[in-house]
Amino acid sequence: MLRPIWSYEVQIWGCAKPSQLRTIEAFQSISLRIITSAPWYVSNLTLHKDLNIVSVVDLVKTHYKRFQSKLNPHPNPLIAHQHTVTIPDNPLRLLKRHAINQLIKSKISSEVNKAGMYSVQLDTTQDITTVDQCSILRYMKNASVQERLVGVVKCTGTKGIDFVDILMKLLKDLNIDPNKCVGNSTDGASNMQGKYNGFNKKLSEATKGQVHIWCYAHVLNLVMCDTTNISTSSMSLFELIHECAVFF
Repeated sequence: MLRPIWSYEVQIWGCAKPSQLRTIEAFQSISLRIITSAPWYVSNLTLHKDLNIVSVVDLVKTHYKRFQSKLNPHPNPLIAHQHTVTIPDNPLRLLKRHAINQLIKSKISSEVNKAGMYSVQLDTTQDITTVDQCSILRYMKNASVQERLVGVVKCTGTKGIDFVDILMKLLKDLNIDPNKCVGNSTDGASNMQGKYNGFNKKLSEATKGQVHIWCYAHVLNLVMCDTTNISTSSMSLFELIHECAVFF
């Protein structure tokens, strides 16, 4: 009855350290002792054998091997790439924490470099901790526009040069040439469009030939704000929605 609960996704967390698995093993042994009212001198191994209960480690191995056998023929290449015969108690971990993330970014990097040019969309938004996070790349593939989110990076500063530094580091990590950037799109804030110290100005100094475009989504947002401010009913509605969002 309890096994389906603690064994959920055991194929993934089964690669955890032995010290973490021992917590589950201890819980299993204590449960068996309570159910059977076993005296102190009866060992946990004896309880498992007499009750025909599989240990946590053996169960992890069984589930992992079954899971591994389904990876190799999988049609998704990102999943098939994780195929291995390595079992969880082997020090060599195959299901790496960032494996899928790295494969996706590698694919995007390859497509961008093959396209020969790209543009950047950059903006910040605050999460629940009120920390600004920001970047999106647009490029052409087979005559169609591709838009990919390549980073959600914590911002330590809000100046134009700060955003350029973040973008340059991101492009370097992706092995993408900054000089192939032909355009950028941002909102109309002064730190983005400032004539002397804005993001666009600083990016133009780092990558020659790129063109700045004011994001039409932000322009539309400004239009909608001015439109709704005319109507008292709409102002009351959006104020209520905002207060609800802040409250919860």
